[in-house]
Amino acid sequence: MRIAIVIPTCNDSLYVAECLKSISAGAKGYVQSVIVVDAGSKDGTLSVVRSTGLHQNINGTIIEDCSGGRGAQCALGAKRIFEDTTGKPIPNHGKADVLMFVDADTLLPANYGQHVYEALKDNKWGAWESWSTRTDVETDALDVTTGVVSHISRIKTRGLGITYAHQCLFVRREAYEEAGGFPSVPQLEDLAISGALKVMHGLPILIPSSTSVVHTAMRRVRSLGSAYTYMLNKAFTLHEGEDMGSLIAAEAASGSSSPEKSAAEAHGDALAANVTVMELRSTLKVKEDRIKKLERRCAALEAEKLELEHLLLELHGDERFREALETTRGLIAQKVGAPAVESTPSSTAPSSEIGDRVENQWSIETGH
Repeated sequence: MRIAIVIPTCNDSLYVAECLKSISAGAKGYVQSVIVVDAGSKDGTLSVVRSTGLHQNINGTIIEDCSGGRGAQCALGAKRIFEDTTGKPIPNHGKADVLMFVDADTLLPANYGQHVYEALKDNKWGAWESWSTRTDVETDALDVTTGVVSHISRIKTRGLGITYAHQCLFVRREAYEEAGGFPSVPQLEDLAISGALKVMHGLPILIPSSTSVVHTAMRRVRSLGSAYTYMLNKAFTLHEGEDMGSLIAAEAASGSSSPEKSAAEAHGDALAANVTVMELRSTLKVKEDRIKKLERRCAALEAEKLELEHLLLELHGDERFREALETTRGLIAQKVGAPAVESTPSSTAPSSEIGDRVENQWSIETGH
């Protein structure tokens, strides 16, 4: 079994190096290639990718400036696995057997390649059943409802076949092609592809938590709060997800190649627009709550300031306080008048390199 991993990135410099290292560490001879598809990062993400070494048997490809959202990035990465740089199909013996889609803020478990191999022996597609939260990066704190929302998501995955991006979808190449691949939509692409695969091939095989879990930073949950994130996912209702998956599967089965936007993509665009509006409203609500907290804190600090001013007025009438104040001012003046001690620069500067530098291992392409 040969696995090709697609990583969509957008301003992921904080996370992507550790993600790539986890891929190399657990590949165990199963991973053939890694394709990073970037959406125009401005924080040096691609520089981090280029300076992070992969296992010597893994081919690395970077596709720059891919627009259209995560769905378009995943679709372009998968297309690059099937075609060479000129657009000609790659012979079957040169293609990967399995496609795997991994978020840049995710760490894969040890021996993940073996787990995927075992899961797909008699199945077409699957994902990890459970995930844990990364604690090795400085991000906003999670709220107390995160565990409940994560548990609900796991129930949906087990019972309804709904898989999310951080569960690291993996799928056999022929099943991916039969389902029509990822729709080029800015959001909800994970629910769309899992809906299409469910229609075509039934429920996914899940790697149980007793075997291994993936580790994710849960950036969206951290920024919006788990309750808001749950509401956004709820907006993409189950029947809409199934409708979109059915549209994708039907178009793939009919072999439609119309140059106009497909019904599935149009449906996805409309749903994504609605979710974007809800997401913006949720973000605004979070910021408003933070502003109110800051205002209350400022009011409390102002009250403390007034109390201290009153206390100082009382102390100024005390002779012992005036003497102590003069003594303190004298000590401060002595300190200020003392020559400044120049700091000696360190003889060794910290290295800015991340991982092994194997820049020639990455080939660079441009996405359109």
